[in-house]
Amino acid sequence: RGSNHGYKQTKFLITVDRFQFNKDELDLLERLPEIVNANKSIEKVIIIPSRADSKLKDISVVRNSIFLDEFLEGGYQPDGSVPDLIFRAVPIRLSCIHQLHIRTTGLPKGLVHSAGTFLALLRDFGLHCNLDRDSVTLAMQPVGWNLWNLYVGNLMLGTSLLLYDGLPAFLSKHPFWDILDKYKVTFAFIVTSIIDTFEKEDIVPAPGCNLDHLKMIAIGASPVKLQNVDFILHKVNPNIFVGCLYGATEVIGVFSGFDYNSPVYSSEIQCPHWV
Repeated sequence: RGSNHGYKQTKFLITVDRFQFNKDELDLLERLPEIVNANKSIEKVIIIPSRADSKLKDISVVRNSIFLDEFLEGGYQPDGSVPDLIFRAVPIRLSCIHQLHIRTTGLPKGLVHSAGTFLALLRDFGLHCNLDRDSVTLAMQPVGWNLWNLYVGNLMLGTSLLLYDGLPAFLSKHPFWDILDKYKVTFAFIVTSIIDTFEKEDIVPAPGCNLDHLKMIAIGASPVKLQNVDFILHKVNPNIFVGCLYGATEVIGVFSGFDYNSPVYSSEIQCPHWV
């Protein structure tokens, strides 16, 4: 119902076929017809299949739907070439983003944001976090969160994204830290509740796990406690920059966070991130 609220001008819907969280898997193809039929303005539904059997399913029940590979094939010229991308300057106040605002009370609200919203993402990840083309980011958050903007901000800087299908935090005793080591992650975002569990269950890096590439861990969502920071510095790596990061769907970004270029004090917010 929340997806049907506040999206009266949406023209394109891009979606995956399913997602997995912990051991649960949800099939989004079953829900698409209701969502699309309730939003008459949608002109095209682009489905990204993550499983081979999804391509065998009949998606004709989803109005104006097409799989991603077929959609991309439509961009080829008759000679098989791909035309150059055309970049167009737009006013900073141009309304271009409908962001679903998840709330615990009432239906989610479809907020409208302008093109200028992306400037804040460049500020947060480029100026405050110093991310660049040599950086690798891993962000873990609940499925219901709308943090696609985090990935957009990273992609604008050329940062590599490490994506994991599911929740890598509690696979067993050490794998989460092994993943950071294997893929040379430089920036990781972890919600406070997961750090609490790491501390309680003593989920720490295995002997020989090299986290030299890991420069920053951002903890946030719920208030960060002193022992959360102490756990990272004493049980993970004393050389990691640990910061507190808080944001909101309303701003498509953060309004308080940290600055990698300034001194940091345990569990304290370093600086406001106002646009």
